[in-house]
Amino acid sequence: MSCLFPKYSFWGIKEATCNFDQALKIGEGDYGIIYKGPFDHNQEAIKFMLSHSSRVPLEFQQKLRILSKLRHPNIATFIWVCSKTWALIFEYLSDGSVEDKLSCKDNTSLLSWQTWICIAPKLYSIAIFLHSCNRRGIIRGDLKLANIFHDNKFVAKPSGFE
Repeated sequence: MSCLFPKYSFWGIKEATCNFDQALKIGEGDYGIIYKGPFDHNQEAIKFMLSHSSRVPLEFQQKLRILSKLRHPNIATFIWVCSKTWALIFEYLSDGSVEDKLSCKDNTSLLSWQTWICIAPKLYSIAIFLHSCNRRGIIRGDLKLANIFHDNKFVAKPSGFE
């Protein structure tokens, strides 16, 4: 399945993350670690699956199968793959998660009600789309505010599909 996606080399990913610099790490969890880094003159999010399980190759292929079917203007775009490092590269949304804004993380201000009125219909559209995908065998395990990111123009997009 990975042959269907543009590929990036281990060395390209190492360079983009400045040798996996901790200052570029933007997330971590049971699934793995996420860094930000430049690819083709754009900042992207690089998600590395943890390889502590013998199931990683199967899980990686499953994620690629799912990502190959997800195309929606309000979902973070899947861009590249590096199967040597179990890395998936996505569009980077620079302004954090919706949860970050609600909790005023890093002293950010709350989103205005006008901004919420703009975000809410897009989130509703995404929920309808994902529900229709579930009928086709795509499973979304964890749609929550921490997994919905936005850019500096408050375009909200979920990421991290299972």
